[in-house]
Amino acid sequence: MKRISIIVAALTFLLPGIWPAAAAAPTEIVLYASEASLKAGNWTVVADSSAAGGARIWNPDAGAAKLANPLALPVDYFEVRFNADAGTAYRLWIRGKAQNDSPFNDSIFVQFSGSVDSNGAAVFRIGTDSATTINLEDCLGCGLAGWGWQDNGWGAGVLGPLIYFQASGPQTIRVQTREDGLSLDQIVLSPQAYLNTSPGALKNDSTILPKTVPAGGMPLLGHVIFVVEENHSYENVVSNTAMPYLNALANRYGLAMNYYANAHPSIGNYFMLTTGALITSDDQFSGSVTVDNIVRELNAAGKTWKAYCESLPAVGYTGGDQYPYIKHHDPFAYLSDVTGNASQAQSLVPFSQFASDLANGRLPAYSFVVPNNRDNGHDCPDGSSNCTDVDKLTAIDNWLRSNIEPLLSSAAFQQDGLLVLLFDESVTSDTTSGGGHIAVVVASPRSKPGFRSTTLYQHQNALKTAAEALGLTSFPGAAATAGDMAEFFDTSTSPTPSVSSISPASGPATGATSVTIIGSGFSPFATVFLGGSPATNVIVKDSGTITATTPAHSAGAVDVVVSNTNGLSGTRSAGFTYTVSGETVLLADDFDDNSLDATKWIAGNLFSGFTDSNTPAVERNQRFEIGPLLANTSGSHYNGIRSAGRYDFTGAYCYVRLVQAAASNTTADAMLTIGVDVDNYYRIYVEGTNLTIQKKTGGAKSTLLTLPFDSINHQFVRIRHDAVRGDVVFETAPNASNQPGSWTERYREPWNTGSVVLTSILFELKAGTFTAETAQPGIVVFDAFRAARQ
Repeated sequence: MKRISIIVAALTFLLPGIWPAAAAAPTEIVLYASEASLKAGNWTVVADSSAAGGARIWNPDAGAAKLANPLALPVDYFEVRFNADAGTAYRLWIRGKAQNDSPFNDSIFVQFSGSVDSNGAAVFRIGTDSATTINLEDCLGCGLAGWGWQDNGWGAGVLGPLIYFQASGPQTIRVQTREDGLSLDQIVLSPQAYLNTSPGALKNDSTILPKTVPAGGMPLLGHVIFVVEENHSYENVVSNTAMPYLNALANRYGLAMNYYANAHPSIGNYFMLTTGALITSDDQFSGSVTVDNIVRELNAAGKTWKAYCESLPAVGYTGGDQYPYIKHHDPFAYLSDVTGNASQAQSLVPFSQFASDLANGRLPAYSFVVPNNRDNGHDCPDGSSNCTDVDKLTAIDNWLRSNIEPLLSSAAFQQDGLLVLLFDESVTSDTTSGGGHIAVVVASPRSKPGFRSTTLYQHQNALKTAAEALGLTSFPGAAATAGDMAEFFDTSTSPTPSVSSISPASGPATGATSVTIIGSGFSPFATVFLGGSPATNVIVKDSGTITATTPAHSAGAVDVVVSNTNGLSGTRSAGFTYTVSGETVLLADDFDDNSLDATKWIAGNLFSGFTDSNTPAVERNQRFEIGPLLANTSGSHYNGIRSAGRYDFTGAYCYVRLVQAAASNTTADAMLTIGVDVDNYYRIYVEGTNLTIQKKTGGAKSTLLTLPFDSINHQFVRIRHDAVRGDVVFETAPNASNQPGSWTERYREPWNTGSVVLTSILFELKAGTFTAETAQPGIVVFDAFRAARQ
């Protein structure tokens, strides 16, 4: 077991209301970690009668390497919101429990979005490598036993630095993994009661404090998506039989019944949604907008964004109309933050990228979707001038069903999404409040089901809502003083669901198993996840019974998680097992016989090129090892093995475990490649600190995706053919006893069957160098290769 820790990062918790006066006594802040509003990566909530609220949040020990520093963009983390007072000194405490009482599973870092030191200087901020550390063990060799309280000081009797906040009001705390294997149930920020004294014991503690009850407010969400339609009134849209899909969303989620656009014509409304100001009333405006805006605030907070504009001529295009793309419906094409920055302009993309980004887990934190003028209700759908308004509304509804329904059923949305579907302005004759009465649908897994709001809202309220949902603390223009739309969200503190059983408890990896989940505390419209993927056909029969259909998943045991609309979840660990039946093995090798099987593999003859037989490639130690790789030697020097035969890969997959990559301070490679020859293949490989997905077709090589390599969660890599969609799919998984854990899809695109012929596939494992490495690249180690068809 390797030593691991956790990074706790506090972001700003956006709660509305009236804050205590400066002279008021500061209150104790007690948070139950299991009620985290946002969870990512390996963090999961499990039932525990000894924990606060009957549950703890846990990052299971996977033998991960200890992180030396907090990450600006972590993969594994959770977040909890709270309110704090400026100028008040808080002592940070957590109650934790190390798996197996191991000192290698006991530490965390803490960061805050709004934190400062006693002199008012920013410190321990999210998005930086500054953090304060908590080690559950009080000192080296002090030992651990069960639950224990600890602050951010190291050493017996040593207290850590106090935490201050720059401004009174909402905050958020993020815990990100440094050492895995740790559970948390309580987080305390104390200005008085526990300023100098621990809330409980260091070992075998049973102290459970009453939690701070939040005053409602916006939940923290990971993905916000705006979809903007054109020029129809509330009365045109709501209950109109030409729009069954939109009205079904309004009935399922929330409808703003008293929402008014800000102006006529269109352009001012688009600017209000993004800058909090009307800017201009001229749709022919061609100037540059330099005022504060959502892009500037997202960048300042380290959040990603994209504007998905249908019929946009090219990525980064900021020119004039190219019908049916209309520039004045695309406010991002005017912002100086975009037009003056080539890198930011790359986030202005054609809508055709939306489906790909969604499928490949690359949906940004903020998305602004602009249908073209034939699909947004502005013009006739066939481009003519001869159609009815029913034709236009029907076109909008069909477009939404085709393009937005996949979003709503995706894991990204069901975990932490918010869709704001609205019209930019009403009909021209309706000038009430500037732009007239319009229909706005607010949809989220955190929505109050079927909610109807009579509160007066305008576009600045929607802008404020989106910014708060993403954890921003500064708001452009009129959004700074506008109210949010928090009333649409379920912020209740009960019930907390509990999952006691699932029947049947196993089913095929292809999914489509009908299951019944038994437990308690299920709320209407609860969501169900198996192994991180959303179930379909979820029906909450009553507070103790849910029926659902399992999604497809790789073989193995997975957690079953039920989440209520209030964000509280219940988990049954390893509650469902995916099985593989009727699988046809194409080629499998665990490399356990310490002698390469010549019926399976050919050594020293790589089909993808650059074979150097002087680079050792041998089966030993019950693994396949390549190296030591060459140092201080120019040119390409790769070796490895390829399959002795060719295979029909239709509907098949292949994976391998990368036990050890080359040294991260070099550019040496470790590669899994499948293909037909040196000019036509698909590949996933690790080079330095990056994992890269690549293809070569017709002799042209291109990089499809690059992301930071995670030696734990990327230990297994897989390439498969999705026979249903005709795609090549690239996936990663952690190691689970030399078998892959839960697979995470990283990228997919249509399989180029003309170049990479499915019926004639070779498999290849190789490693090597392509330049003179000054550092020693070391040895690359592979294990557990398998290729099969389900």
